Amino acid sequence: MTIERKYGIATTFKFPLIDRDAVDFENTPVTFQNSDSRIAKDGTGFTNTGASPAHFGEGIYIQSLSATEMQAAQIMVKYIDITATKLWEDQAVDIETYGNSAAMHQFDRNLPNPGVVGVAEAGTLTQTEMTTDLGEATDEHFKGRSVNWTTGPLAGQSSNITAYTATGGKLTYTEVTDNPVAGNAFIIL
Repeated sequence: MTIERKYGIATTFKFPLIDRDAVDFENTPVTFQNSDSRIAKDGTGFTNTGASPAHFGEGIYIQSLSATEMQAAQIMVKYIDITATKLWEDQAVDIETYGNSAAMHQFDRNLPNPGVVGVAEAGTLTQTEMTTDLGEATDEHFKGRSVNWTTGPLAGQSSNITAYTATGGKLTYTEVTDNPVAGNAFIIL
């Protein structure tokens, strides 16, 4: 099962447990041992989760993860009954994060206005100007807004847009630390 959650924000999610050697949900609430629920972040080794799951009802369990546990692009949580007589089938939840330059999906899906997404194109690529794939036909349309890079050497940086030239989709912005590269993605907010 794969779910999406915001990077670095404490979260909860629900998942089913199936009775061992059966097809039904594990309706009888189980008590998790310390090592029954384990987490791996970005392909690292598994460690115990900070909190054990709780029975939500009718075979559905709820897991809480801390903000620290949510600081990874991809998180895998597995549930394996370590007792001699297993009560449930092994289960895993794959979490893809969003909303941070270190997340699997950098775009923040929680923004009220998702903004305008674009890509830098060959042409002018300096610390203050960038040719883009933006198709807006009105000069100065994006002036006063913010450009936020999501990939490349400027990933995670933002700059104020001081001008927009429709020809070539060229953005002019306050100086940044590096030149963008053709193919770098950005969002205008």
